[in-house]
This record gives sequence, C-alpha cells and structure tokens, in this order.
Amino acid sequence: GRRSAAPRVHPLGRRAAAEGAVQGRRAPCTKINARVAGYEVDAFWPAQKLIVEIDGWRYHSSRRAFERDRRKDAALQAAGYRVIRITYTRLTQEPYSVSAQLGALLKLD
Repeated sequence: GRRSAAPRVHPLGRRAAAEGAVQGRRAPCTKINARVAGYEVDAFWPAQKLIVEIDGWRYHSSRRAFERDRRKDAALQAAGYRVIRITYTRLTQEPYSVSAQLGALLKLD
C-alpha cells in the first residue's frame, strides 16, 4: 500500500516549539512553517516579530537560492520583521549556542 507522508517537522520546531523551551525557559508562541507577509518562513514568533530561517546546504547552495533568500529577507525586514538565518549544521551541532541566541533575541528571562 501507499504510505502517508509524515508531517514535516522542522528541527527548530522540535527544539523550540514542540518542547516549548529555550534553555529551559518557556518560549513564547512559535509558529512553524508559517505564512508571513506572503512568504513561508521556518519559524515565527509573532509577538517579537522574529523570523528564523534554517539554511541547509542542500536547498540553499545555489546562486538562485542565495538571491531568493536575500530578496525574501529584505522584503520581510521592510515589512518590520527581524530575520535571522541559522545553518542546519549549527542547529544540529551547536544546539546550546543556537538556543542561547534565540533566548537573547526573544528576551527570555
């Protein structure tokens, strides 16, 4: 038979949204794969107007992808959002550093 596709769960979503914590502190509401200003973003914290994009080499290594990502960032920033990019390598190999950075950006106590 045909297998149903598992829902796409982003690693950032598992770390920050599903667990609901950044370095053991309660994280604000996170939206994963959300639509913001006409773009799909990897993670979005509406109250802080913070967007996090996860960049893996597989999907972000071409000139076309590089240009598309910069256009998207510029449009989102012009619309009043903060956009940061975290590499998939950093997310998986430096989770505490990424978590600390997110905590600082979200101003968690």
